[in-house]
Amino acid sequence: MSTMSEKRRDAFFEEFPWLSKYVKLKHRKYIRSIKVSRADKDLLGRTALSEFIDKGEDSYYIFEQLVLLDENGDILKRELPSEDFSIWRPCTWRRHRFIVGRVTEPHTVAECIVSLGSESERIAFIFSVFCNNLVIYKPPKKFNIQTLLEEVEEDKRREAEEEKKKEAEIFDAQKQSIRKEWESLD
Repeated sequence: MSTMSEKRRDAFFEEFPWLSKYVKLKHRKYIRSIKVSRADKDLLGRTALSEFIDKGEDSYYIFEQLVLLDENGDILKRELPSEDFSIWRPCTWRRHRFIVGRVTEPHTVAECIVSLGSESERIAFIFSVFCNNLVIYKPPKKFNIQTLLEEVEEDKRREAEEEKKKEAEIFDAQKQSIRKEWESLD
């Protein structure tokens, strides 16, 4: 497992002091990478990532945590899969095992933001933790997360209108075709 250099890691913790709230000092050495990225429409449309680690009877899932933070790094909302599951696994010599965990259909980042209501205006960062990789998403320059979300909603509305228009054109074409067939019977 490759980890990032201590100097580089410390520079991130200095730049974003709130990181210390979420990564204990003793766990910092396990961080593989820390990135800062701009929040975009792709981020808003995606859900928390998951990865299945197959180790025979000791298999498990790793889930990404997505955390919406304010300017001080305080949590506004956390998205983490949370539905119970249990899988019976046959093992050798009559020893059976249940794998127990929690999984849900995670919400998209946009759905998490919308669920905050007016609190969403306070979002300064979207923080992702997945497999010892940290990503800090910041809003685009001259935008905030709410503005980006409104842009995504407008795109969805426009796409729905175009889809409706196409369906109406297909319906009209079918109607004209039926009318021509009907008239040809006379």
